[in-house]
Amino acid sequence: FGSSVMIDFQDMAYDVQHRLLSEYRHTFPVFSDVQFGLPILALASVLASQRRTGLSLCDQRIILVGETPVLTAIAELLEEAIQRETRGETVLEVRKNIHVVDSNGLLVRTRDDAEGLDDHKLPYIEDSVECPDLLSAVKHIKPTVIIGISKDKPPFAFTKEVVEALCEGTERPLILPLSLRSAADGSPGAGEMSAKDAFEWTKGRCFFADRHTSGHVATSVGDFTVSKMCTSHVFPGVALGTTMAR
Repeated sequence: FGSSVMIDFQDMAYDVQHRLLSEYRHTFPVFSDVQFGLPILALASVLASQRRTGLSLCDQRIILVGETPVLTAIAELLEEAIQRETRGETVLEVRKNIHVVDSNGLLVRTRDDAEGLDDHKLPYIEDSVECPDLLSAVKHIKPTVIIGISKDKPPFAFTKEVVEALCEGTERPLILPLSLRSAADGSPGAGEMSAKDAFEWTKGRCFFADRHTSGHVATSVGDFTVSKMCTSHVFPGVALGTTMAR
């Protein structure tokens, strides 16, 4: 069938998918939900929020929180989008907008475990002060966007203290808690925080999307409608584009 068939790599280890994509992307239409699906939706969410905040991509300060290579897949797509917008900045320059927090805090060179970090984290080690938890990282970086994604139990919940610190640094934060397990006990659902808490703790100022909530959310500061973030919205477009372009 040649190039009329899109090959989707599913349920493989991240490094295996990454190797196959790199090897075949110039020969066949290849796709990975892990490498492109959620990152596409994360980028779309940032772009959509810009219409209300007026911030450009290069004005965003982004914190990614978790313990999965998908974090860096999201980071790679965001930095590529920032590069396209700036039309000239290098990867290292645009990477200054993106910060990664794992279970031991912000990725910085002075951490005791810096030399033993997983390969996918290495490009995001920065020369900065040590922030051993999410709250201290938010206070230091003052992000406009916070994204959480972990395969298992997230290392940090987006607590009220974290969200209040987030609001001190930006008027309209974008909050994307994308994990499928609770930060409290690792049970299915909930993720890093609930939509209700996000709107209440930001007094309705935030933009919010997760992979659980869909429909009407009643809070003490008003009623909101949330659309669940789902990569099934990506597949039809990718497949149709592949078919049309052959």
